[in-house]
Amino acid sequence: MPETSNSKPWKEKSMEPRSQSEQLKKSAEEVTENLREASEEAQNRLSELWDVGKERVATYAKATDQKIHENPYQTIGIAFGVGLLIGVLINRRGRSED
Repeated sequence: MPETSNSKPWKEKSMEPRSQSEQLKKSAEEVTENLREASEEAQNRLSELWDVGKERVATYAKATDQKIHENPYQTIGIAFGVGLLIGVLINRRGRSED
């Protein structure tokens, strides 16, 4: 059978799907690697933010503790007032629902 100008020999045709699947596999591997790198970068950034957050909380906790030790009676008064206010608000809410 004569070969036409736009037909390829049988061996070349059988190689096309293989090269396409190899290209697809290579592309999938590249995408997977890019996602892995992006995930690692995100994890590193979140870890840094977590550490900064912990440091800030520790700083504020120490400052609060120092203020409480400097002014214990004022702290007790504020805590009592806040507790009383919350109790009144809860009590009002319970009466309005009846």
